[in-house]
Amino acid sequence: IPPVKGLPDLVFTTDHGKFIDGTFYVSHFRHAVRQKEQDITLPWYTKHKIHLQHLPANHFMEGGDVLIHNQHIFVGYGYRTSKNTASFLAKSTGLKTYSLKLIDDAFYHLDTCFFPVQDTAFYYPTAFSPASIKTLRGAFPMLIPLTSSEAERFASNSVELGEFVLCQPNPTFEQKLIDLGLTPLTLD
Repeated sequence: IPPVKGLPDLVFTTDHGKFIDGTFYVSHFRHAVRQKEQDITLPWYTKHKIHLQHLPANHFMEGGDVLIHNQHIFVGYGYRTSKNTASFLAKSTGLKTYSLKLIDDAFYHLDTCFFPVQDTAFYYPTAFSPASIKTLRGAFPMLIPLTSSEAERFASNSVELGEFVLCQPNPTFEQKLIDLGLTPLTLD
């Protein structure tokens, strides 16, 4: 999708929606600056014959707030995604869904403060409500807190590829990955 003047966030393709079991759940942007992106992105998805599912009008979602891991859905809500999106996705997909309240506006998307990998999840504690941290503890055998330095350097915005993790250069986070038997592949 080519860039469009006046739509600086269009480059964040993860935010356009989320693929779940072959269906693309189209983001329903809360903020006007992002809503204009859909005039550009929806025709692209339609042209490529991607099966689309739209959210109900009173459900807001950005793809960066939805993470799929081991056939479970994790939904961050608060700043850009509404709480009711988690129940909609749970009903639509039949998958176990966790609703996580984000409370630090510097971490406005779930993928900025939460990274599940294998049976472990990295998380930045101050980004979540106490109830959400309790939910995470119940969902993972091992929960590893990120330091503020790691979180601010986007450690959570990593991608798991089997034993490899694509991540930004971040020595302490890289060591944590190595300690789990993973191989960090750094990219700035």
